Amino acid sequence: MEWGRAAVDLVWDARPDALVCANDLIAVGALQRLQQLGADVPGDVAVTGFDDIPMAALAAPGITTVRQPVAELAAEATQLLSRRLAAPDTEGPQRAIRLAPELVVRESSAPGAAKRGVDEADAAVPVG
Repeated sequence: MEWGRAAVDLVWDARPDALVCANDLIAVGALQRLQQLGADVPGDVAVTGFDDIPMAALAAPGITTVRQPVAELAAEATQLLSRRLAAPDTEGPQRAIRLAPELVVRESSAPGAAKRGVDEADAAVPVG
């Protein structure tokens, strides 16, 4: 979270339209610092994160984020590891696996989302 607060201090003089944070904890820190500075989120600046940790939904305003398909990632990793362990001496073909994340739009980037009754399920959009 400290990185988010520090990032705001570095860029706020330029009054960016948005802060796109590498993860939700950074976004929470940025949101805290913006609130301390009296900035209106999302009116003055939008804030987004990545990972969709529970804190992103609980923040005020809720943080727009990218939700990773964690269960699918774990299942794919388990299958790949099981295959490798079953045949440790074989090279086998390499595969590329693509799993689509979802954009979860919340109030930190969507003015009035809470007032319109938009919730997480309504605002989740597949990406990719």
